Amino acid sequence: MNWHVEVMAGKLAAVRAGRIRRLMICVPPRHLKSHLASVCFPAWCLGHDPSAQLVCASYAQDLADKLSRDCRRIVASDWYRKLFPATRLSPQRQAVPEFETTAQGFRIATSVGGVLTGRGADFIIIDDPLKPEEALSQAQRQAANEWYDHTLYSRLNDKLSGAIVVVMHRLHEDDLAGHVLAQEDWDVVRLPAIAEADELHRVETVFGSQIFGRKASAPAGTGRQNYIRPRCGAAVRAFPAAHARDAGPRPSLAGLLASPQAVAPNAYITNQTGGTVSVIDTATNTVTATIPVGSSTFGVAVTPDGRQVYVTNGLVDGVVSVIDTATNTVTRSIAFPDISASGVAVTPDGTKAYITNGNGSSVSVIETATGTVIKRIFVRQGPGGVAVAPDGSKVYVENSGVLSIISTASNEVIGEIMGVKTGYMVVVTPDGGKVYVSSGPGPGPAFVSVINTNTNTVIRNIDFTDVGATGLAATPDGTKVYVTNDTGPAFSPPRPGVSVINTASDQVAATIFTHSGSTPIGVGVTPDGSKAYVAGFNSASNVFVIDTATNTVIGAPINAGGFPRAFGIFISTPPAVCVDVSGNSLDPQTPMIINDCHAGPNQQFQWAGPILEGQVIYAEGGHTCLGALQGGTADGTPVVSSPCASGQLAQQLAQRWNYVSGQVINVNSSTCLDRGHLQHFPQLVINSCDGSNTQQWQIK
Repeated sequence: MNWHVEVMAGKLAAVRAGRIRRLMICVPPRHLKSHLASVCFPAWCLGHDPSAQLVCASYAQDLADKLSRDCRRIVASDWYRKLFPATRLSPQRQAVPEFETTAQGFRIATSVGGVLTGRGADFIIIDDPLKPEEALSQAQRQAANEWYDHTLYSRLNDKLSGAIVVVMHRLHEDDLAGHVLAQEDWDVVRLPAIAEADELHRVETVFGSQIFGRKASAPAGTGRQNYIRPRCGAAVRAFPAAHARDAGPRPSLAGLLASPQAVAPNAYITNQTGGTVSVIDTATNTVTATIPVGSSTFGVAVTPDGRQVYVTNGLVDGVVSVIDTATNTVTRSIAFPDISASGVAVTPDGTKAYITNGNGSSVSVIETATGTVIKRIFVRQGPGGVAVAPDGSKVYVENSGVLSIISTASNEVIGEIMGVKTGYMVVVTPDGGKVYVSSGPGPGPAFVSVINTNTNTVIRNIDFTDVGATGLAATPDGTKVYVTNDTGPAFSPPRPGVSVINTASDQVAATIFTHSGSTPIGVGVTPDGSKAYVAGFNSASNVFVIDTATNTVIGAPINAGGFPRAFGIFISTPPAVCVDVSGNSLDPQTPMIINDCHAGPNQQFQWAGPILEGQVIYAEGGHTCLGALQGGTADGTPVVSSPCASGQLAQQLAQRWNYVSGQVINVNSSTCLDRGHLQHFPQLVINSCDGSNTQQWQIK
């Protein structure tokens, strides 16, 4: 048995003995913490005291049930019955979510957020209260913390002697561990996967006091582990410290992509009467191209990888034009006879586009790979604004005062939210916790409705009467939403043309004056959050630039085409730059560069400090490939690489524990991408495709 198991077991024994009332165990995944705390510990408590009452909670009911089932199997075993002859399962209650003993002791399994009315416990065990992706959502973190405060904590039978055990790996500085540590004193066992410094751990056992230790850089378990999670998309993210000691602020997406080779994003402005799209270079604020697309050009959505732009045209016979951003030409036109094409949104993985058919009371689903309409989903009257949840699971569609929710898995309406003011545009905050819906142009009553996605209810209607509420755009950090007030500048004296909502309070925190008579409609924020672009829907055809730090209009207006509308997500992510890796020019001071090559096969992965313990870096995207390399890396590891086969996915990498500055890790094109499956293995193994586009990363 490894020493880290003895440390955890010794602390749990102290909880049952009453020496510890608040215990927190923070260790990486796959180190037996759940098996010890949620399976063995409840069985051990019931063995010593058959009347003990335990409540065990996990982030999902199926996980809670699995752990309960494992515990019940132990209690029902022959060897356990011989060891603890006084403890017997009650024949009347042996269900997985709750089993009892003949002495009225029990183990209840519930999920975070579950109902526990009328139930009490001597021991409360919280095992992984959040999934990793939930920890990125402020709303999910807050929900878990409030459930602990208002529901779970009150379930202790004796507030003085009752014990609470929290077992988790840190995911965020405000996760449940951070939340409870700020409230009272806890005995904390922190075992990072790799020790940052020399450690000593003292525990009291039946054999007396035991001291366990390890040197800096030594693993917690029997070997070193890393966790690789490739996904689809076109971003680079730092997965925060699933197996580190503490969670705290991590490098931002903008910071990870910052490099001397970075290219500024473009803004693609749809011009309604001009039938064109104006391409604005956000570095110089100049129009670099004008692309003819059709007539009555309206909605716009840039794909997550920045390679294509979907544009809707036609108020009666709709057409969706697909623009190749490398050549600024229309490469595909998708017709919608007899129905309009209004709003458009693309899923995060880029595989589907959702088009609202305003006069058809429907939403059309386009398969982006083939350009074919695979489903027409009927909703309520006059759908317009549309947005996809950040996790890609749901689509929100505004239809005249009702917000429809569509599942991207089934392409069916799975819910409706009432109480939304007559709508125009929809935006989801980056954490997925809120949806904002604007009611449309003024004058007259105008509102922005705020929806809590956890409860699917309208929690506030922000009043913009007379000035209008049209375009919406959330900042990348989710702290602000920009709202265009289309009729504000028409007043005498002029009123603000753009309002800024603080998403924490859902109050207007700032107002911005644009030029008199500018009629602001569309608005978008750059990926780094530094600037907002506002389309003025009038004959002047101007686009205004706002400095988001000062909330002021900067520079001269940019002249676009006829009546710019810019209805949707119209600013691209910065295109990645191809690097010729044949020279292996690796600067240890340069941040990680993941290059998505448009013109050739070369791609390089590089990471330079600071290296955060347990940090996993992964790439997202289905269009990159690896160029042929010669020789090896800085530490002598061979490099295997070859060009991608046609249409093949090759997407990879992460930091190794034995990191060498400038190290490059590549794979060959016989592998495919595992879309989100997490693997935990001690050495690097890359498995060939099995026909279902799967690939496993296992890295030591």
